[in-house]
Amino acid sequence: MSSSTGKLESSKSATRLMPVFIVGLVVAIVVMIINFTQVNRHSELSAKYVTKATELRVLSQRIAKYALEAAAGNDQAFTFLEDSRLAFGSVWDQIRNGRAEEGMPTDSEFLRNAPKELESVAKTWTKVGENADIILRGRQTVLNLHDVAKVLGDTVPELQEEYSTVVDTLVTDKAPGEQIAIAQRQSLLAERIVRSVNKVLGGGEDAVMAADSFGQDTQKFGRVLTGMLQGDKALNVQKVTSAEAVDALNEIADKFAEVQESVDEILKASPELFQVRGAANSIFEDSQKLLDESGLLVTAFRDTSAPGIWSNEVTLAMVAIVLGCLGGIFWQSRLESKRQLQEEAHSAQEKDLENQRNQQAILRLLDELGDLADGDLTV
Repeated sequence: MSSSTGKLESSKSATRLMPVFIVGLVVAIVVMIINFTQVNRHSELSAKYVTKATELRVLSQRIAKYALEAAAGNDQAFTFLEDSRLAFGSVWDQIRNGRAEEGMPTDSEFLRNAPKELESVAKTWTKVGENADIILRGRQTVLNLHDVAKVLGDTVPELQEEYSTVVDTLVTDKAPGEQIAIAQRQSLLAERIVRSVNKVLGGGEDAVMAADSFGQDTQKFGRVLTGMLQGDKALNVQKVTSAEAVDALNEIADKFAEVQESVDEILKASPELFQVRGAANSIFEDSQKLLDESGLLVTAFRDTSAPGIWSNEVTLAMVAIVLGCLGGIFWQSRLESKRQLQEEAHSAQEKDLENQRNQQAILRLLDELGDLADGDLTV
């Protein structure tokens, strides 16, 4: 009897943990909901930062591509370069200073987690942006020079053709061999002038030398041309006397006057052209660096943890607590059911004992009444 009572008391004590499990379940669910909200918000913000950093990588390569094309005289490339530069600057500003329309704060955990990466990108971008501005400022100069070079490229073959006429005429008229040789060299010199122009416009290490050679060759061509028309003892050039050859030389002189103007314009603007080419080459070199640094920025943004305690690990912990509390509630429910069954069994047992006592008392009473009826008054 005492053993049964002890079990009931123990069962009652155990079931008192039920409120603890219920409270724990509610708290864990609330924390889990809050954590899910915070982690989800962080994930959405992370995706925005990663996307924008990835845009920087793409734009860095576009800037390099259009910078080279613009320096080479592609008019449309200047527009694309300007658009790409503005786009990079806009995205970079959104990363550094936030964007309220997209829920990006001015000071976020992503920026605090990537100070070195941001500093590296900022340093390289400053240099690339300055060089892009140099190219954009030289747009008209570059385009004009390429137009002039095109005109020059069309005119020089005409000069060569006229000099071919001069050579043929001198040969027919049996002019001195030195005079014929000079006319032939003039044709070759004109071709070298065109090649020098292309080297100047193409840039590269020998562009400056090509510009000097270009100017010298042009001056030499003009002096020799004048010498063939008027004679030049200093150059040892005899005056051409053939009327047909003189007519061809006068035609060459008229066309060379236009060439001379183009040459002067190219020589005058070549320093700015070299500056543009240098800026384009610098951008091309820095673009790979900017690509790599933007890649590191993407990684830093992707690896940034949510602020505070909120994380996927907290979610897992809360799930474990919820499962534990549900298990505890289930265990407590079973204990409670078992306790109720024990109480019912204990109550039924006490009733049986009470009935037995009552029956025994009735039987004793009947026995005593029977003895009394037999005249035994001792009862």
